[in-house]
Amino acid sequence: MKNILVLLAAVALTVLACRPAQTAAHPPHYAVQYPNGPPTGMAICEVELAGRVSETVTGNRAIITYVSEGDCLAPEARILARSPALGDGEFFAEVFVPCGTKLGICASVEPRVNPDQVPLASRHYAALNRLLTAQGSGEIEFFGLAWAMRDADEKTFAAPRPYFERPGDQPQRADPRPLPAH
Repeated sequence: MKNILVLLAAVALTVLACRPAQTAAHPPHYAVQYPNGPPTGMAICEVELAGRVSETVTGNRAIITYVSEGDCLAPEARILARSPALGDGEFFAEVFVPCGTKLGICASVEPRVNPDQVPLASRHYAALNRLLTAQGSGEIEFFGLAWAMRDADEKTFAAPRPYFERPGDQPQRADPRPLPAH
């Protein structure tokens, strides 16, 4: 019995020793930096989304994914991120949002030649059939997301307006509008 307790203590000490220290000088990498600190009581979540859209594109077409606050197909959807997928539909996106934010994710087939990287009109797009809630701590991962594209009425997604830039890029909020209350 004594050997088991010694072994458990050794494992616990090893685990604690291997964890990276989080000090005031080195905040967690998902913390959003502000000149005067984040607004009082606001928790920020780093959310990673990955998966595959059932679509294969070739030539001058590209699959573009859009992450939004709420339903990404809504007329007034706030797009938080825009990123190209691979030719086989595999995608990855990352956003920093107030914890509790409901996220939608869409994909659209758009012309590949787009030097300004602005959203372009598409008649072939679709959304994941559910909203995802940014809740937890550290990197919140929604991996293995999958849905199929379909033909629909022409739509142009809005340009991204993220709440926050990636930590280290800019030490302030990216969007000056008030944050939603969650």
